Amino acid sequence: MNLIKTYFTRQLAKRGYPIDDICYSLNSCQGDGMAFYGDIDKEGLIRLADTLMNGTEKAAVKRAINKGATVTIERNSCATHYSHYNTMTVIAEACFGEELTDFEWSSFQSFEQALEEDVKATSQSLEADGYAIADAGSQYGALADKKRTFNTARFTLIIEELEDENFPVEYWDDSLIDDTIQAFIDKKQRYFLLKVSVVARNDETVLGESYLGGCTESHDSPSKNYGGYLRQMVSEAIHESRNFIESVSLAA
Repeated sequence: MNLIKTYFTRQLAKRGYPIDDICYSLNSCQGDGMAFYGDIDKEGLIRLADTLMNGTEKAAVKRAINKGATVTIERNSCATHYSHYNTMTVIAEACFGEELTDFEWSSFQSFEQALEEDVKATSQSLEADGYAIADAGSQYGALADKKRTFNTARFTLIIEELEDENFPVEYWDDSLIDDTIQAFIDKKQRYFLLKVSVVARNDETVLGESYLGGCTESHDSPSKNYGGYLRQMVSEAIHESRNFIESVSLAA
């Protein structure tokens, strides 16, 4: 699961929304955005009622939920071509379980209206966060101009930060995941795949390379040695270059 999908999933689950059907497109085009669909389970409904409702209406909504009232977020006609805040329709039903009182049903309908507003607001908020996360690891965003070159008479050493499409967080603890992604959203950190290359200056043949994924750097105090890994990576790229040159010489 990529970083943006991981963030969307975690944020929706915390709020109580379904996470099995999340769709998004973040290409700065018309119709872009994110959307989520599915049945809101009982635990999620209770959590959302606590967040969105107050007083006697909250209590009535919870009674309705316990009697079997349900809420589903369905695709509407706009979802055929797009995935954004306006492609979701909230549908509340009380067709299962015990019969609701008039007040419980009217409260549940108020809950449905509150959910409609919150679903759209959540979608728009997550869309904005998604763009910020993408920018923090983009060659057109935070990684722009993150390339250094060093020349000798025969070779060029290139150190560059590239987009890391598989930035790994699945084995991190929850607080580290949340804090790190929030730092990307707040534009305090960037993430990338670090690459070191040795290139022949005469014909630009790549002689040796070294890669390190899952890297992060602070914008406030950018490092030049990448936590001490750069020296090792340069050494690996040079060693690979020497082996390449030796193999070419032996084959000649």
